[in-house]
Amino acid sequence: MIFIIIDTTNRRIKRILRKLKQNKSQLSAFIAWAFLTALCLTILVFANHAVETIAARLNDDAAPAMADKRDEDAENTESAETCPYCKKAEGEHGFGDGNSDPSCKRKHHHHRRRHSDLPETAAETAPYGCDTENQQSNAETQSPNGGSETAAPNSSASNPSANSETEQAPAETSAKPTAEPAKSGYSTKSYDWYFKTNNDHARPPLPAEFNFIKQHDTYWIGKEGVGKTIYLTFDAGYENGNVRKILDILKDKGVPATFFILENLAKREPELVKRMADEGHLIGNHTATHKDMTKLTDDEFAEELFKLERAVKEYAGVDVAKFYRPPMGTFSERDLALAKKLGYKTIMWSYAYADWDNNAQPQPDKALELLLGHTHEGMVLLLHPTSATNAEILDDFIDRLKSDGWRFGTLTELTS
Repeated sequence: MIFIIIDTTNRRIKRILRKLKQNKSQLSAFIAWAFLTALCLTILVFANHAVETIAARLNDDAAPAMADKRDEDAENTESAETCPYCKKAEGEHGFGDGNSDPSCKRKHHHHRRRHSDLPETAAETAPYGCDTENQQSNAETQSPNGGSETAAPNSSASNPSANSETEQAPAETSAKPTAEPAKSGYSTKSYDWYFKTNNDHARPPLPAEFNFIKQHDTYWIGKEGVGKTIYLTFDAGYENGNVRKILDILKDKGVPATFFILENLAKREPELVKRMADEGHLIGNHTATHKDMTKLTDDEFAEELFKLERAVKEYAGVDVAKFYRPPMGTFSERDLALAKKLGYKTIMWSYAYADWDNNAQPQPDKALELLLGHTHEGMVLLLHPTSATNAEILDDFIDRLKSDGWRFGTLTELTS
């Protein structure tokens, strides 16, 4: 039976071949079609495999970068030039000139913080000045009125070396108290830090609503009589290349600064944080995850500070100085009292400008004019070291100040 089937099949194949031989053009076309079809299928299989392999590798490599990008995009969603709530241009309500409008101040700074690796639950609302990053009238990260971080990516770069005219006091260590802080009993009403600027280099007055800060080791400007002294502070939540540039400038100029940092920077850039300390800068506490501290319990508040201390010690091998800057410049009287009980001095600022948005950096010449035009005795200046503009103008800014007789002091000196 098998032989019969084989014989029948052979006869049929021979008949087909004879017919094909009779028409060589059809045979050639058939062979060419079969070859091209097999070739195309082979190419598609290998191409699909290659694409899947490359995509898998790119996903693995790009995951951290994508996380950073998502946070950065979230942080930079609002324009630095126009208030999205009152629609006023910069300078009309204090967004750019320090004369903050309380009616839109709070809303104006609500944003998602970009500090590189923060989980979504840690995203914050932020006032002026927030880095890395930042749009709250707290001027914490973004406004001349204030600015606390960020990051933006919106943070503080510390000065590598002490000014020859300045005493460089050693940083205070940050040992955790043996007892948890007691309930403060102070008001938990939330405030956003701001200040009022002027164009005659006068010391800005403390807004009356903030008079209570004087009772809680809170500083925002140097003492009267310090003369031409500036206290340089940076809010730093991440590194984008500009922090190192700023450190290089500070080292070259011999200027001390304080960097208020987040846990993210300590974990991702421990050598950079160690460099800050080694070059004479103070490492300040901007909390671990940049939360709205007014919404936390007393114990949660304390843990935010302790967690940053532990991270800096574990990863960078240095201590955090006992200086605290509230994320986004948002605070309550209870917060200031708790920070004091934990051994911290709270540091606000008397000037900052819109430097936090990496996608909308101010023109260097205008930024330099703003900074030089608002210097005042005992100025506590908040900058974000992630700013490309700051990295470009800092060298000239320092030279111009020094040539005019200014000196750079430290926070240890400010609070002594």
